[in-house]
Amino acid sequence: MGESSSYSSSYNYTDDHNYTCPRTDGVDPFYLATGIFYQCIFLVGVIGNGTVLYVITKFAKMKTVTNWYIFNLALSDMLFLTSIPLFSIAIIFGGCWPFGMIMCHVSFTLDSLNMYTGINCLVVMSVDRFIAVCCPMKASKYRNQRTG
Repeated sequence: MGESSSYSSSYNYTDDHNYTCPRTDGVDPFYLATGIFYQCIFLVGVIGNGTVLYVITKFAKMKTVTNWYIFNLALSDMLFLTSIPLFSIAIIFGGCWPFGMIMCHVSFTLDSLNMYTGINCLVVMSVDRFIAVCCPMKASKYRNQRTG
């Protein structure tokens, strides 16, 4: 207990902006296929969520309470999709993150934030649907765009 140890509770990291991945031997075909698959998910996600965002904002009939929840979920997904190209490049390089510590913290923070945002949007949508189905008469005065 009284012994001094070499373990330090603080971790000092210096980012020298010249960080290169140690991988120089080529790309593993599995990692390349996985990275390409992630890029396909990125493209499909941007097209699909972009279409949802466009349709809900463009057409007046689509501006319902439920659709605004869907709009927020699609917006959260779009923000998540911004980090997928970075993750796919890291996968292609065999798990090496070539973008530095700041981008690492930013992308993982955004990833976590969007995960919780998406979960909360789904919970609110579920509660809204429950109220609309179980109490349709009371729900009509509470379910408006301002409340939503």
